[in-house]
Parts: sequence; C-alpha cells; structure tokens
Amino acid sequence: PFYIFDAEGNPRGLDNDILQSMRVPVSDHLGLNISPEIELRRLPWNSMIEAAKNHQVDIIVAGITRTRQREKDFDLIFSTPYYHIPKGLVVPVSSTLESPRDYIDKRIAYSEGFTSEEMAKWLTNDVVPVNNQSEELLLEEIISGNADAGIMDYNTASSWAEQSEYM
Repeated sequence: PFYIFDAEGNPRGLDNDILQSMRVPVSDHLGLNISPEIELRRLPWNSMIEAAKNHQVDIIVAGITRTRQREKDFDLIFSTPYYHIPKGLVVPVSSTLESPRDYIDKRIAYSEGFTSEEMAKWLTNDVVPVNNQSEELLLEEIISGNADAGIMDYNTASSWAEQSEYM
C-alpha cells in the first residue's frame, strides 16, 4: 500500500517510507549535518490540497496525481511521478455500454476530488458526484440505478468486478 495506518495508528507504506527517508541527516554545503524535523498531521483527503495552498502544511504525502489543473489552481509543486494508476470503468453485468460514445448521455458516478472526476466529465455531462471517502458509495449508486457506470482506479475496479455479482 502507498499509505495506511497500522493498529497503533502509525503510518506505514511506500509514501511513508519516502517521507521517512527525508529524516536521514544530509550534509549541506558547509559540511553541517541537517536532520529536518517532521510533524505528521493526518488530514481528510478533501482538505489536504487546501491545507497546502494555505501554507498550513509543507508537504502532502498521499499519492496525489499530478494534473495541470491542480498545478494551476493550487500552485503546487509535484515530485516526479513514481507510479501510474490507470482508471477503470465499472458497469453493471447487464450493461450494453461498450465504447466512449455510448456514455455521452449516461450518468457516470465518480469520487469527488479525484482524477476520476476529470474522466467522468470528459465522457458525459450527466455526472453523479459521490462522497470521496467511500468507493462503496460509488458502487451503491450503480447498483441502485442512480448511475449507469462509475470510474475509479483500475485495480479497485477490477477487484470489485471480481467480487460483485452486480459488476
């Protein structure tokens, strides 16, 4: 995982390992050892970018996808991408939708604040924003018929498709 918390509430995962590597003392041009102090703050997903924009935090460690819109809107500097996660489209088993043209007049659910929002709006004007804290809510929108499809990370989409009798 990129970032999770263990049973004691301690951060773990790849992103945390990268953050912790910043604590290793480095030598500056004068030969002094510098070990930066790092204060970890656990913030809800939808408030992280705003916290950086308002200078309440210096670094966001959360696997945020770099987009032109985020760079423009929030004046953020991103690291070099180190992992690419494609998007997946989740549809009911009974769906006849096959190509992007088929989605033009369909309702597509997405998690607010994620890059799936951009893809949903590219496919159709009839989007269904879903609380970004739960992909289960996104799937409920599809199962209940409130959305014809949903967009999420491919790994999550394929896992849900394998486990659900509806997808």
